[in-house]
Amino acid sequence: MPQHKLAIFPAEVLNKVWSFMDASGLDGISKSSKAFRDLLIPQVFYAVRFDGTEKSVSTMLGDFLHSGTPEQMQQIWNSVRKAAVVTDLKMQGNEIPVSGMEVELIPRLMQAIQRMPHVRVLRLDFSSFRRQQTNSQTRQLLETSPRWPTINTVRIDYMNDLSWDILVNQCLGENITALHFDNAHSRQKLEIVKEHCPNLKRLFFCHFGSVLQHGYAEVIQTGRFTVEFAHLEWLIIDQSKNWTPDRRRMAQTAQGRLIEFNACVMDLIAAVLTIPSLRKLAVSLHKKNIEQDIVRQVHIPGSPLTEVELNEFYTDLTHRTASSLPHLDEFCIVDDRHSYYRAVRGADGSVEVRRETVEEGKRPNTFPFGVLDD
Repeated sequence: MPQHKLAIFPAEVLNKVWSFMDASGLDGISKSSKAFRDLLIPQVFYAVRFDGTEKSVSTMLGDFLHSGTPEQMQQIWNSVRKAAVVTDLKMQGNEIPVSGMEVELIPRLMQAIQRMPHVRVLRLDFSSFRRQQTNSQTRQLLETSPRWPTINTVRIDYMNDLSWDILVNQCLGENITALHFDNAHSRQKLEIVKEHCPNLKRLFFCHFGSVLQHGYAEVIQTGRFTVEFAHLEWLIIDQSKNWTPDRRRMAQTAQGRLIEFNACVMDLIAAVLTIPSLRKLAVSLHKKNIEQDIVRQVHIPGSPLTEVELNEFYTDLTHRTASSLPHLDEFCIVDDRHSYYRAVRGADGSVEVRRETVEEGKRPNTFPFGVLDD
């Protein structure tokens, strides 16, 4: 288990430490001090993250499971409320995967989840687990796993449909109130969620294209979605970063493309009006995929859209859509450059639109990028 220096602890932790220590303890803090340990551990291990290559994540999980006696470790395990396990392909670099490493990593991952009896929020990133052996092992372990009764918020990246079915059905089910799955959309995944997550309140999923260019019905199969997810409070529909519109399927005239786009917007509005519990809605519309005739209502060869034109278009579209959905508190359109347009409804019912930005590479897990409150 990594050793922490007091200097790196948040101020609220240090304030509790100093107010807790009596005169006899101010001369020095012993590592064996049970009172100090009891005070500090719940603060330090409230949220844990295992992030890196497969080898390093496996090592960290091993330390988390076995670096002390069961009695010592139980206090740490009991403190965890949020946990993330991320194996990053970019961090792998030139490191050659160790033979059998994933065979060791996956059981440690499952064991760690079972050792944290109070964890509520879980993120699992399977982006590096593309090997057939790993997928098969994951399914086998999920099938024999006890249910995860305390977990109510989950983010899963890059899990195949078979493992997803077992995970939702066997481990999660009716406990889940917030769900985020970030790989390209699969209708089968949505069907699994609809069948096994009756208490779902917040949903984030990714589709290959923008719902504002494909149409809500094509993306979600409107009728079945609105009936079975009528109790949703947050809905976020992301767009694959590498998707580009299929020009062959689009109308051939500027007027035709404008009509198609407006029809998709109206399709979205009509569908969302049938989800009366919804309070927050976010959709993606990447600026690189916007046809200039949709913005200008006319095509001007050799004249690309300006930033001013795009900003005015997004602001107007956000305001117009939010104004047509009076039951929403917030509506956002996310573009592809770490910015988004947020429409907020005031107490008097008026709609205000602001453009907001996030630091590149540091998208938060809160709305409109995720399902968490903080």
